[in-house]
Amino acid sequence: MSSNPFPGGDDCRRTERAFTLIELLVVIAIIGVLASLLLPALASAKKKSHQAYCINSLRQLGIGIQLYAADWDSRYPLCRNWGRQWSPTDHPLRADFNYLPEMIAQYLGSNTLNVATNPAGLRPGMYNCPAGIKVPTMQNLIVANQTSYVWNHIYWIPGVGYGTAKPVSGRLDADVLDNSRATLLWEVPYWTPTQNMPHNLGINTLYADGHAARFPGNPAEADWWRYHSSDGWE
Repeated sequence: MSSNPFPGGDDCRRTERAFTLIELLVVIAIIGVLASLLLPALASAKKKSHQAYCINSLRQLGIGIQLYAADWDSRYPLCRNWGRQWSPTDHPLRADFNYLPEMIAQYLGSNTLNVATNPAGLRPGMYNCPAGIKVPTMQNLIVANQTSYVWNHIYWIPGVGYGTAKPVSGRLDADVLDNSRATLLWEVPYWTPTQNMPHNLGINTLYADGHAARFPGNPAEADWWRYHSSDGWE
């Protein structure tokens, strides 16, 4: 008896049907449609993760500032000025070259991991926003500043000018009009919202009460600092 399982004799064999060209094109088209639907969602998720990373970094820096104040007679860090990107002769309040990272290093560790010598070396970290360091026009500034964040050393009072009479550097932490609105740190780039601001046309800021949040940019305001750095202080 034949052991052939196929009826019709030994010459009958099961054949596998290959995809036709049209079927392959249909599958490719479906994959393309799915990708077009998923990619924007993935890009949006990435932006949100960068914003969350940045806000978390600001909160950590806020803890360092609070610990400093607890050890130094309830005063905010007395920094030389806003940061290393600014000229050392621009409104300095101390003779040495200690900026915010140096002032709170004993609480949070040094900033060496975020220091880069060129834009290619920029990496996200507690002192560097992952979105901010990707803005091409800001990379050299961040390299020079050694952080993508700016200390509110002396704020600008609209219609008046620099608030040199009551700088934030060295100020009593209780000397705040509204600590939920008074900014301690903000990030670069903080000007020209429609072109530069890294978080959906906004920036993240740290406030005197320790919370951090996104501040939406206003296209009519070319320089966030000149409009909002005094909010909550005066």
